[in-house]
This record gives sequence, structure tokens and C-alpha cells, in this order.
Amino acid sequence: MAQPCIELLRQLTDLGGFYDRSKLFFKQVVDTTLLPACASPGGGLNQLSMRFLRHMIPLNFPTPNNSTAFKIFNSLVAHNFSFSNPIVYTTIAVFERVAR
Repeated sequence: MAQPCIELLRQLTDLGGFYDRSKLFFKQVVDTTLLPACASPGGGLNQLSMRFLRHMIPLNFPTPNNSTAFKIFNSLVAHNFSFSNPIVYTTIAVFERVAR
């Protein structure tokens, strides 16, 4: 499953840049950090190649329940807004509706 965009990212992590085939020279990419994020394969999503994944540390975070999500987002929003509860409850409700 060689997806061109994934293979370009793999080449960047392997070699530190890309080879320009039209001008015939290597373009080195410096001071760049990759922070990839993806969903699990299935439903039209393909498995990532092991050649690419060997450069990553895969982490899987389950979706938090409503009370945990409220605590997380309320602690972030409460510093800037005195009325954080309605903002957080609305955000969680919108997320639940979109995630269905």
C-alpha cells in the first residue's frame, strides 16, 4: 500500500529531504518536526506502511466520557472566561452530535 503522500513523508524522515527530479538535486529540509495524527484503519482509511511507522511512536487515546471531557476543557477555558460552564457544555454537545 504505497500511498504517495505517506511515501514522501517516509522519505523526509529517512533521508531528511526530497530529490527534485526536474532540476536533479536533493532538497534538504531542516528544522522541521513531524507530528502525525491519524485514525484507525477501516471505513476507507488505509493501514500505514511499516516502513513509515518505524519512525513513529504510535499512541491510542480513547474518547473521554462527558465528565472527564468537562473537567479537561473547563480547566482550560475557566482561566479566560467567568462563564466557562455553558461554553464547555455546548462544546461537548456539539462534539457528540458531530461524532455520531
